[in-house]
Amino acid sequence: MEVITVTYLSPINYAIYQYTTELLAYFRLEIQADIYTQARAGSMQMAQSIHRQFQADRSAWKASNILNTWQGKTSSPQYF
Repeated sequence: MEVITVTYLSPINYAIYQYTTELLAYFRLEIQADIYTQARAGSMQMAQSIHRQFQADRSAWKASNILNTWQGKTSSPQYF
């Protein structure tokens, strides 16, 4: 953090400085909150995407497993 030494010529200059300092501090806090919110939203999107992919893979695996079981029973000579 930089340090600035200022000599104020009038109370108005000090008020402007104080207002600017408070505004920048508020802006910094707002940016930090926004970064947190965006990171959380991105993580949630990623988790939902992974979950959807997992569900799709799981369904495909179950469907292929059922198909393989059915094909295995019908192609075996003992079931004819």
